[in-house]
Amino acid sequence: MTHCPHAAGWTRAEGEARCERCGVRRFTEYGAVRPPGLPQAVVPAARDRYAADRAAARNVAHRSVHFPSIATNGRPMLR
Repeated sequence: MTHCPHAAGWTRAEGEARCERCGVRRFTEYGAVRPPGLPQAVVPAARDRYAADRAAARNVAHRSVHFPSIATNGRPMLR
């Protein structure tokens, strides 16, 4: 496969442009990939936020026990 610099020009049609040499398509309007309107903010329930915090704390505790150099940023642990 050769590299096409797309210098031959572009044929434009509804929401896309096509290279006249290699045929690659570029989308010129993003309506096809993004739905109309703004995205909705999703806020998890308080119990889900609490559970996520506890899971993160467990993960940090597990790593500090099993991989001490990660927990101390590579420095030796004080005992």
